[in-house]
Amino acid sequence: MKKQQKVLLGVGAVAVVAAAVLSGTMDKKNDIEAAVQSYTAGTYVGTAEGFGGEVVATVTVNGSAIESVELVGDGETPDFGGNALKELAPKFVEANSAEVDAVAGATISSDAAKAAVQQALDQATGKAAAVEETEAETEVETEAAEESADEKYEGGLRMGLATVHSMKKSKDAGEKDGNAQVDSVVAAVIIDQEGRVVECKLDTAQNKMAFTAEGKVVMKDEFKTKRELGDEYGMKAAFAIGKEWYEQADAFEAYVTGKTAKEIEGIAVDDATKPTDADLASGVTVSIGSYQQAVVEAMKNAEEIGTQEGDKLGLAVITNMNKSKDAEADKEGQCQAYSTYMAVSVDADGVITGSLIDASQGTVKFDATGKITSDIESGVKTKRQLGDDYGMRKASAIGKEWYEQADAFEDYMVGKTAEEVAGIAVDADTKPTDADLASSVTMSIGGLQQLAVKASADAQ
Repeated sequence: MKKQQKVLLGVGAVAVVAAAVLSGTMDKKNDIEAAVQSYTAGTYVGTAEGFGGEVVATVTVNGSAIESVELVGDGETPDFGGNALKELAPKFVEANSAEVDAVAGATISSDAAKAAVQQALDQATGKAAAVEETEAETEVETEAAEESADEKYEGGLRMGLATVHSMKKSKDAGEKDGNAQVDSVVAAVIIDQEGRVVECKLDTAQNKMAFTAEGKVVMKDEFKTKRELGDEYGMKAAFAIGKEWYEQADAFEAYVTGKTAKEIEGIAVDDATKPTDADLASGVTVSIGSYQQAVVEAMKNAEEIGTQEGDKLGLAVITNMNKSKDAEADKEGQCQAYSTYMAVSVDADGVITGSLIDASQGTVKFDATGKITSDIESGVKTKRQLGDDYGMRKASAIGKEWYEQADAFEDYMVGKTAEEVAGIAVDADTKPTDADLASSVTMSIGGLQQLAVKASADAQ
């Protein structure tokens, strides 16, 4: 299963110097020399390839610190990559480094921004000459990396799962109830040894939650994805091609089948990220930027977990708002879309051969007057993206974090049918009572059992 990683941020140069003076040790003296930056004051420009084109970083430095960073990426998806660039620019200044955390849901754009800023800083620290000397070598390595997508992977089929989130459509309450909206695009893929899509599944959980001008939550019992809504979603009449969302999603899935991640990234779109390729546009007229991003992320996340030739792919999402709560005079309220995602591969006998699980808690907070207090421009991190920061380990009797327990449940499902997963013995809190499973999973699994049934049905 996927390993969780944490990015460690270095302490500021001044703090490092102070610690070294106090200790007087040679080791810390060496640490100082490594941490203190010496820039040639000025403005430098770096570039890197982003999600939809080139990301340009304009970095201004003084003798020891970054003063400002401007990031431009005209080809980045406005709602995701574009917002990520805005969010990252001040973080580079604060960290005085190109090493900052990526923005959730915009990994490609974030990595490009970090690479572009680092390139500019290399110039400011006098490394430009060295960069120029190795430019030809880097170009060769880049070409080799691009070509590797077409090279045979020395293993079996791989399966990946990814989500992309936005809360930008949320609105304050007034004469009408407020809208806490968490949109989650979810993609699952099976890719072959050449890095090409064998099968793709796409869905969107457009979770709309209401709250009043008094900060009271309007609870909702059922959330359906766009696929589950089917013709009830109501898109057909709004588009010239007369196709509902699920029909356009089907067309996009078919179009990306057989393509590499680089080819999917390169699908031609207009300023609204609607496809301009004639073949694709004949069946898809919705914006596809978030779909491209989710599919590419799923391909990058793909793992060899047991999926075999001929297996079918299934995808399912379950959402509730059980952790939502009213605002009080001195305490914020919240609407929370707690979504859990599962992708499975299933063989001809209905046996699960591979499984991937993730979850997100998209939370919109508001005060007792119905005004939103959350930063709705910020991204939503899934539990896997949070890793050890999710904080379940201390609360777990077995000392395991959420992603570790999810890994264990994924493994436990393999070799079972959906009916067998649904029949796993649980207590009143839907926690497993089977000794083998309970040794590695102590969280409630009722929702995961439901997902296994839904995802397996989707595969068949």
